[in-house]
Amino acid sequence: MKNKGSSWEKYNDGFTLSGEGTSVVEYYPVDEAGNIEVMNLKKLD
Repeated sequence: MKNKGSSWEKYNDGFTLSGEGTSVVEYYPVDEAGNIEVMNLKKLD
């Protein structure tokens, strides 16, 4: 997962976005077998 041009970070739990304005979160799922799905974008207002 990364937000607004930051570096990719692994996470397995929830996360908090701070600051005002719109955030765009980029993410790609990886399953337990290591299969990587396509990258997704989610715009959060």
